[in-house]
Amino acid sequence: MAAARWGNSVAFEQLVLAHRREPFTHGYRMLPAAQDAEDALQESPLAAWRGMAGFDARSSLRTAGVTTTGAIVATYVRAAD
Repeated sequence: MAAARWGNSVAFEQLVLAHRREPFTHGYRMLPAAQDAEDALQESPLAAWRGMAGFDARSSLRTAGVTTTGAIVATYVRAAD
């Protein structure tokens, strides 16, 4: 995790691949349209990359991933209303 926090993209990709199942499942449950879910879920790792340097590990990567994905999905839900 330290390497990813310092900007190592390979280390970050390994973290995303290892922890992606639950955030993605969460996103698919919240968005009924598959294309919207795909779009939101592509944004989630990008948002995580941008915030990785500030991640202080007070929560697990699983929790952080679900929270990040949930926030992005919520913007899609609000936009659809």
